[in-house]
Amino acid sequence: MEVFVVFFRIIFLTLFTFSIFAKTNQKKFDSNKKTICLNMIVKNEAKAIERCLASVKDKIDYWVIVDTGSTDQTQAIIKKFMKDIPGELHQSDWVNFEYNRNEALKYAKAKADYVLFIDADEQWVFEKDFHMPTLDKDCYIIEVKEATGFSYKRVGMINNRLNWAWKGVLHEDVLCKEAKTIELLKGVYNYSITQDGGRCQDPNKYLKDAKILEEALLKEPDNSRYQFYLGQSYANANHKEKAIEAYLKRASMGGCSQETFWSLYSATRLSQDLNKSDEELIKGYWQAYQVRPVRVEPLYHLIALYLKQKNYPLAYMIAKHAITIPIPDDFMFVDRNIHEWGIVLMFADAACLFGRYHEGLQAGKKCLENPSVSLEVKKIIEKNIMILEEKLNQKAS
Repeated sequence: MEVFVVFFRIIFLTLFTFSIFAKTNQKKFDSNKKTICLNMIVKNEAKAIERCLASVKDKIDYWVIVDTGSTDQTQAIIKKFMKDIPGELHQSDWVNFEYNRNEALKYAKAKADYVLFIDADEQWVFEKDFHMPTLDKDCYIIEVKEATGFSYKRVGMINNRLNWAWKGVLHEDVLCKEAKTIELLKGVYNYSITQDGGRCQDPNKYLKDAKILEEALLKEPDNSRYQFYLGQSYANANHKEKAIEAYLKRASMGGCSQETFWSLYSATRLSQDLNKSDEELIKGYWQAYQVRPVRVEPLYHLIALYLKQKNYPLAYMIAKHAITIPIPDDFMFVDRNIHEWGIVLMFADAACLFGRYHEGLQAGKKCLENPSVSLEVKKIIEKNIMILEEKLNQKAS
């Protein structure tokens, strides 16, 4: 008797300055220990700022925060919560991210050996046995995790002896020609919450970002990073046609392979939302995969498309390969849900439809062992496993 089981699938953003110097810190520090200065710019972050500060407070020795025009209780919360650690709260007019972050960084110069960056709608999450490494590198990278399952990497701390500068009016980078050594911080990640951040309270945030980037591109038409984030901004604003156009233009510019990959992949995902033909989607996903064959996200969607077309042998062959690809060390937007367990479920689907029932069964059971799989999804997997086992037993008898 033929067994037909389909496992659950999931297819898956002028200057007026005053300073407040806090009381002498009561903590005793090792004279040989490298010191850390927290460095931030904030505006209307009353809902999030204390949570953010609490996550790193016991790791820093000094703080420099620049408020760019809060009208809520942000400044009062900072003063009260950080009163037992030396620091400075400055107020400045808003210009753009590059200008204001560089201003904040200037105030932090010589305040500590290292500078730690975090946004108000984020928090650093430390493992219980975390120990700050011996700080001797020029730059420390931290992994950022989002509730959506995406992760990426960015600069978390820098050596304050070097000449660093922020570059970019939006989606800015901190750069330094002198920097030679870099290391990933282990035992900690940055959890990005975003929903209660000050900028996210504006429903037109992403369209405003797109306007800023379009204006910046008029001055710097070859700035591929601006072009990339123009696509991101339109995608987040749900302007799909404009996002596709921006992404494809970015892909044609070459350069950073991870940006090129994500541009091609995102353009195809949005094209799928717009009900483009299977042939167009298959072509787009293959193009994205060829740019970065360490990424399984395009393969995930290709498998689904081939299953839809009942091309079970090809779907199975691709899935069999995809589950052998390890999670990449990419810094840009890795869909951990797909990499960690989504592709395994897709393999279970393809295996069963291709008649490799025992392989599909084992893949389903493997997903149940993954702590990243939600209870809701696990219940569906368990139900399908039970049905498959019953039918296999009937066939055996």
